[in-house]
Amino acid sequence: MLKPKQGKLPADAHDSSVSVQEAWLAARDSDEDVTFDDDALNPHFSYLDERSLRHDVWFLDAVTALNHMRAAQTLGIQTSPYGGWVRRSFVMASVGYSRRRWRGRQTAERCLPARMLTWKAKARSCASRDRPTPGVRDLTIDPNTKLITDENFQNLPEPFRVGRYGYSPNQVVLTFDDGPDPEWTPKILDVLKREHAPATFFLIGIQTDKFSGLAKRIYNEGHTIGNHTFTHPDVSNISSTYMKVELNLTERLFASLMGIRAKLLRPPYAIDEEPDTADQVKPLEFAQDMGYITVGNRIDPNDWSDKPRRHTAEEISSYVLAHLPPCGANDLRCGNIVLLHDGGGNRAETVRALPMIIDGIRARGYSVVPVFQLFGKTRADVMAPLSTGERWGARLDGLGFWLFEAGIVSITWIFFPGRSAHDRAFSFYRDGRHLRPAA
Repeated sequence: MLKPKQGKLPADAHDSSVSVQEAWLAARDSDEDVTFDDDALNPHFSYLDERSLRHDVWFLDAVTALNHMRAAQTLGIQTSPYGGWVRRSFVMASVGYSRRRWRGRQTAERCLPARMLTWKAKARSCASRDRPTPGVRDLTIDPNTKLITDENFQNLPEPFRVGRYGYSPNQVVLTFDDGPDPEWTPKILDVLKREHAPATFFLIGIQTDKFSGLAKRIYNEGHTIGNHTFTHPDVSNISSTYMKVELNLTERLFASLMGIRAKLLRPPYAIDEEPDTADQVKPLEFAQDMGYITVGNRIDPNDWSDKPRRHTAEEISSYVLAHLPPCGANDLRCGNIVLLHDGGGNRAETVRALPMIIDGIRARGYSVVPVFQLFGKTRADVMAPLSTGERWGARLDGLGFWLFEAGIVSITWIFFPGRSAHDRAFSFYRDGRHLRPAA
């Protein structure tokens, strides 16, 4: 960053290091051309930020990596285009990895976007805004030295860009995962009713099928219902087909029980609520294509954890209240969506902490609101009532879920006498091997 001709640099202005992907994005967003320096054989560009401060950006890419390798070879140093130092660098394009011989002085190369992604805004509902597209650049190669002497981008590569929506400085949302649970969900609902506080419940399909009366109570008492998949798998490790089945089963179950089409989603294990790489954002993109709104979380007091010991209600509430807005520059857990759990284990401390949390939120001047209010939607937008035609289909789905339940009961009665159907059939779920609470 260059010092302005008049005045001083702001206190928060300083030089920084960026990756090649971040350099490409800065050039793209500032609408500046990348120039290749003839002497240094380095790409660079300059731009003015919103405060009219000039930034000079010099960066390394696959072109400079190839030139370095070939320069090293002239000194008798053996290099490999597949060497570890190249593989672990920020080189994200194909130039320099090809074993083919260069023909002529000019060629066009595709440069691929990085596996990383970029975030926009700071709220907690996520949507994929831009999808990755490769860039194209023209290269000039010296026929004698084989060095690349010029690099001209026709267009720059574009990574995934994920937008955050719904930030509010004075509204807080309470969310609960992994229910419904016959012991803890009713107690949480009683507290919410007494405190006149709305909440959002991300329900697991297999639990909802088991305790459908609780799901109906959640809906009838004015709370919001979201999809937390049917069996709570790790969505980063399953196929798109498997994920589609998980979401569709849960959605159809909600439709058969409550006559709604739930559009909110929270993936289990918090894997894809704030992804770091392109691989992790794909499930979010897939869910978005199916019409879901992914709801993240920032304030997670780990009320589910019992290692090394279970958190007390005082610890849970103190953590939540300590990370409410306004957010400090270094407070990465600050936000306005709180993650708690009403299922998946002993939630006595969560139940005890809930009134403290609600009172503390309101004492600080914040309102407890439904999640859909953060991004300007209505209850009907996120839990759309079924049409007359859809209700007939939902009734058939309800019959299918009943037959599934009856089949489980029958098999368990025949092969595992002495225990209830669900105790035996879903013991893997309750024992925690299959269900780890979302972090």
